[in-house]
Amino acid sequence: MLSLQSLADEYRPFHNDICVIHDHLLARLVGVAEDESDFYYKVIPLGGKASYCSAVGSCVSLKAGYPDPERYACLDRTFALNGAVPSPEFEVTVLPPSP
Repeated sequence: MLSLQSLADEYRPFHNDICVIHDHLLARLVGVAEDESDFYYKVIPLGGKASYCSAVGSCVSLKAGYPDPERYACLDRTFALNGAVPSPEFEVTVLPPSP
């Protein structure tokens, strides 16, 4: 059975990687979270506004699959320069109940 800790253990190796979320969103993975009804990836897309995406969908790191490491490094710098800066630690959060 999935738990917040098992989700964190699975995705911690991808901390700060640029990932494809739900097959369409490029964002930096900075953590995972849960609330009373779902699990989430905490991501920072271009622009720097952190958000949560349901962990029901996929989250695939681009770092290992990029054909040229220098091209991935350029993508990483582009994200950092556009507000999606790396986070110092992988966040594992229990979100407060919805009002």
